[in-house]
Amino acid sequence: MKEQLHTYDIKDIAHKRIYGRSPKKDSLILFWAASGLEIKVKSKEVWALIESDYDRSESWIAVKINGYRYSRQSLKKGRQWICLMRNMNAHNENTILLQRDTQPMPGEDNNVVIIHKIAMPEGAQFCPVDNKDMHIEFIGDSITSGEGLYGNPCEMDFITQNFGGTKTYAVQAAEKLNASYDVLSQCGWGVSFGWNGSTFMAMPPHYNNVCSLMEGRRQLELGSIDAYDFSRKTDIVVINLGTNDNGGYPQTSYTGNKDQKLVEDTYNFLKSIRCKNPDAKIIWTWGMISIDIAPTLIQKGIDKYKTDSNDNEIYTLVLDSMETIEKTDEDRGSRNHPGPATHKAAAQKIADFIMQIS
Repeated sequence: MKEQLHTYDIKDIAHKRIYGRSPKKDSLILFWAASGLEIKVKSKEVWALIESDYDRSESWIAVKINGYRYSRQSLKKGRQWICLMRNMNAHNENTILLQRDTQPMPGEDNNVVIIHKIAMPEGAQFCPVDNKDMHIEFIGDSITSGEGLYGNPCEMDFITQNFGGTKTYAVQAAEKLNASYDVLSQCGWGVSFGWNGSTFMAMPPHYNNVCSLMEGRRQLELGSIDAYDFSRKTDIVVINLGTNDNGGYPQTSYTGNKDQKLVEDTYNFLKSIRCKNPDAKIIWTWGMISIDIAPTLIQKGIDKYKTDSNDNEIYTLVLDSMETIEKTDEDRGSRNHPGPATHKAAAQKIADFIMQIS
């Protein structure tokens, strides 16, 4: 980075938009996929001072300028100045969105991404970011984390290089609706059961915190288990959970009534979400990967909650499956996960549905 650039602490930038849940710190900590920073500038170039650390799985970031993807790269350990934009017309206003492209990695105690500063030439200006029409919260698993959105369809290695958290149906749907968004997603996790039947790998217990599935010492110091304040009004909550419950159901070691547990966990999760988002419309989706056991039980939990609460703003939306949509390798994703074609179709269906009920 050139020395003559002027640096700005993130906390001192008045005009900005934060994506994703982040602790209230001077710097911006990015835990979740698609979390990030949006700024609008009049500047020839823009740099970001980013800190990264990891144990095994390096984090990736993606940069969009004026809504179009310009770059994607992995982060090395330590602090580094990264160029976000260069040689643009300094008289034009350009919107830059810098995001984490990979999900949290529980069990990797040093997995962190932090944006500390922005640097621009003297005289460059921050401009007010454009208003959004709504705010959407997405809750999901590997599909919502964008697993498989990079890589050859034959690729089966579990590596962060194959994650495209900024390319998912969730991000695409939000963009179609001119919405800001938060994403809470973890591959292998469900409502009640993880992919391997584990009852530990459940998203609902973590809903009230910033990112409490990250429990390493450094992550705790950064505020991962802080209570989330829910001060930002959410208009829509989209839940895409059930795929891992479906796979974990036959193999779980849980000794209680599995059907009842999934019904009750669905019921209680809706209750918790409604408590924190009293005015939001809640949409529960599934289907991008075909499943056969979980939908009936999740629907029972939804119906029971709606009856008991008299809450008529809870909806179900079944999405089209990768098995029916994907015809060519360009359509498909890696690791047997939905590819670009399935995500695109899901984004359109969700956006259309939200417009219908809004």
